Amino acid sequence: MARRSRWLMSATLAFANLAAWGCKDGTHPNPCVTMRVTSPIGLRLGVGRTAQLTDSVLDGSGSSLSGLIVNWQSTAPGIADVSTTGLVTGRAEGSATIMALACGLSGSVTERVLKVAFDTARGTLTDPFVSALEAAMSAAPRGRIQQSVALILSGIDTGNFDTMQSGVDSAQSAVTGASDSTDKALGATLALFVDEASRLLRLQ
Repeated sequence: MARRSRWLMSATLAFANLAAWGCKDGTHPNPCVTMRVTSPIGLRLGVGRTAQLTDSVLDGSGSSLSGLIVNWQSTAPGIADVSTTGLVTGRAEGSATIMALACGLSGSVTERVLKVAFDTARGTLTDPFVSALEAAMSAAPRGRIQQSVALILSGIDTGNFDTMQSGVDSAQSAVTGASDSTDKALGATLALFVDEASRLLRLQ
């Protein structure tokens, strides 16, 4: 029994050593110690939208290792599935953890998938009345509002909820920061459109 226990302990240690040193070869002489996964659009993903996740494997010196075989998995493929190259696609509302595995290591991100009316929100912000309100404002607040709306639209295009939120926050700040009474009135009306887009994008 003691001999069997020693054998099991040796096998377990050997497996752990293999996992930790899985990258150590002629090309990668140092062991892998860290696996990271990042998303270019944050941790929210629209249904029907995609995001190319990036894996990063670091050795003991902090150097990134390339040319490794990475296996991708999703804990809930019906909510968000992932391709062999790390392209994740939102399928239905919910949360899914996307994992990358290499060299006996794993890294992950948990994506919250949302069903969002992107096209309707875009239509709200590009309504001709919005352009007319912007044109009637003085130059400084008009520029800030236009930049904010452009930021929201950029977020819609890329599916980046963080960018959309930044645009909404910037627009609200521009409206409240207006000093001229006419700009304040025009901004208050513009804020209604921004608030509606924010609601459609589920930012509030």
